[in-house]
Amino acid sequence: MSSTAPLNVIAPAKVNLYLHVTGRRDDGYHLLDSLVVFADVADQITIAPASRFSLAIEGPYAAAFTAEDRDQGPLSRNLVARAAHACAQHFNHPLDCRVTLVKNLPLAAGLGGGSADAAAVIWGLIRFWQLKTPPMASLMSLLLSLGADVPVCYLAQGAHVTGVGEVLFPYEEMPEWSAVLVNPRQSCPTPAIFRSYRDQTDEFSLPTVLPEVLDDQDTALSLLHERRNDLQDAAISQIPAIAAVIKALEQTPNVSLARMSGSGATVFALYPDDDSARHAAEQIMARFPDWWVKPCRLNSVVRY
Repeated sequence: MSSTAPLNVIAPAKVNLYLHVTGRRDDGYHLLDSLVVFADVADQITIAPASRFSLAIEGPYAAAFTAEDRDQGPLSRNLVARAAHACAQHFNHPLDCRVTLVKNLPLAAGLGGGSADAAAVIWGLIRFWQLKTPPMASLMSLLLSLGADVPVCYLAQGAHVTGVGEVLFPYEEMPEWSAVLVNPRQSCPTPAIFRSYRDQTDEFSLPTVLPEVLDDQDTALSLLHERRNDLQDAAISQIPAIAAVIKALEQTPNVSLARMSGSGATVFALYPDDDSARHAAEQIMARFPDWWVKPCRLNSVVRY
C-alpha cells in the first residue's frame, strides 16, 4: 500500500574527511579507506502518488542536466531514475510515483550528490510504500548496484568506509564541525580522476585502523592531520583551480584543515566555531564571486 501524501526526503552532501586508496580489485574497482561525514547542505527528493513513474528536476543546478541525464528509464544515466526502478524491482512493487529532485549541490563535485540522491530515493520509497524497514545488509546488493558511495549515503551518518564502499563502521557519536564547502564550479568526473591517479602512481596507501570511539574533536583533528586525500594531486592535475581553492581556504583566519573531498572538485575547511566558518565563507565569496561557497555544519544533519 502506497502513501496518499507526498513524502519529502533530504539527500545531504557527503564529505570525505580523508580518503586513501588501498588497492584495486581485478574488476577495476578501487579499494578505499575513508572517514565520511555528512553536511547540512543537501539536495531534496519529493515522492508523490502517481499512476506511473515520472521524474522532474528542479533547483539551482537543474540546468546542468543533459537530455541523457533526464532519461527516466531503468538504465538511465540519472541515478535517481535508476534507483527508483531498481528499488521497485527489488521489492516487486509497482513504481506508482512522481519523483521530484531539487538539485542544490553542484554535479560531479566530490560530494556524493548523485549517490545521496539515489540513497534518498530508496529510503523514501520504502516509507512511501509503507514497507517494513529492512536491515541494511539485505539492501547492500541493491545499493552497491547503483554505486560505491550509495551504501554510506543510505546510512547517512559518520562512518569509516572500507572495501569498495560496502564495509561500513558507523560512529554513533562524532564531533560536530563548523565548516565551509567551496567548489570552483568545475565538474570533476570520478572516472577521469581515478585514471589520472593510476597514471601518476603504482603505489597504494596502507589500510588504517581508527579508534572504536571518535567523539572528541581534538583527537579526530589530530587523526585527520595524519591522513590525506590520495586523489587530490590527480584531481589538481586535471582541474588546477582546486589548488587555488585550497590555498584560499588555508589563508582564512582560524582554519583547522582544508582538503579536497572525494574525487573533487569541492574542498572543505574546518573551523572551531560557526562565526569563524561564516566569516571565512564571506571572505571567499568576496574574493571569488564565481565560486560556489556554503558555510555548513558537519555531523549535525537530521537525515530524514
